[in-house]
Amino acid sequence: MKRAGAFLITLLLSSGIHAFGQKNTSKLDQTASIRTLDSLIHAAPSMALRSSDYSHGCIDSLLAQPKNLAIPPADSLQLIGKIKQIALHFFEDLSYGNKAPSLDFIGVKNPVKDAKLEAQVEAAWAGNSLASLAKLLYTRVPEVNSLIEALAHWTEAEPWKKSDLLDAIQEYRWLYALKKNQHVVLVNIPRAELEVFQATRPIMKMKVVLGKPENQTRTLVSRFHTLIINPFWYVPKRIAAKELLPKILKNKHYFEDNQFQVLNARNEVIDPTSVNWKSLGPKNFPYTLRQSTGCDNSLGLIKLQFQSPFTIFLHDSPEKKLFQASQRYFSHGCVRLEKPLELGRWLLGKNKIALDTVNFATNRINPKSVSVPLRGNTLLLIWYPKIDVNASGEIIRNADIYHKFPQE
Repeated sequence: MKRAGAFLITLLLSSGIHAFGQKNTSKLDQTASIRTLDSLIHAAPSMALRSSDYSHGCIDSLLAQPKNLAIPPADSLQLIGKIKQIALHFFEDLSYGNKAPSLDFIGVKNPVKDAKLEAQVEAAWAGNSLASLAKLLYTRVPEVNSLIEALAHWTEAEPWKKSDLLDAIQEYRWLYALKKNQHVVLVNIPRAELEVFQATRPIMKMKVVLGKPENQTRTLVSRFHTLIINPFWYVPKRIAAKELLPKILKNKHYFEDNQFQVLNARNEVIDPTSVNWKSLGPKNFPYTLRQSTGCDNSLGLIKLQFQSPFTIFLHDSPEKKLFQASQRYFSHGCVRLEKPLELGRWLLGKNKIALDTVNFATNRINPKSVSVPLRGNTLLLIWYPKIDVNASGEIIRNADIYHKFPQE
């Protein structure tokens, strides 16, 4: 980071770059901005970008022409437009990263796009301040600064490859852009932790319990839409047939003991004794099992819903002891929350009275289930980073809990 930062400061001074927004409208009087862009692109590797990603041959050719070469106005306009598109591409990569995290589901269109960036680049171009904008974007993410510093001093003795650092830099650029203009709830699978960000500022943190290696929590970016107080648990059929059916066959009082109901194909509650459970199996299970609301419900007192094709949720849990484990991977893929009420109140914002007026007494049986729409613009990101950077700038290689990374 220090090397590239020093380069940008030198570039600012040596290029005669003026204050942001200063006008310079003469004909290839835009030469200063063109030269600055050319220098930035050639220095892209020091910023963890690839010079070859930007088709800047036209810039080199233009700058190699004699200063008194006459260029027809129409050609000049077209050429400047092309060079400005190269500039926008470069600054988008510097802002968002050139490689987003690999996610199983993306439920939000263009989640990191900054509507103001194009105008910023245009103003920097007109004001001969591209280097200033590059320095601003380059230095704004603390994690990226630490990773670039590590990249500059990398040796083969490090516990990670150069490519790992480069990928992490792009992911953290992407993450910063995601957090910059909206609230984000971030679930880090390797750390089994959840952190809440309000305009890039961390405001809440908690432990979570995640999916077992055989029932992995899926990665995604989505948007919260509903908070359910005292949720029912509709058991996924794969769990009902493979895990609950053997228990039902062993215990004729299983439904009463665990507050389960049986629903038929018309979603009607039926008598469990009317079903021939011995005739059922994973390939033949035409019923839905529903656990009643209350403190013993597997989803606990709160369930948070978001768009997802995976039938997973963030929710409370009656098994509080699991949050004390160092390896917290016990669920079927859902995310169990250490502090569900705290997160729920924050998501509800001014409507938190919806939770504050609820009687959550532990001895309540079958309390009413209530759905509360979430009106905010909060995103959920569940990701699986190979490399982390903590608050002290220390770089950490995460344990590969789900064996997603190739063996090295």
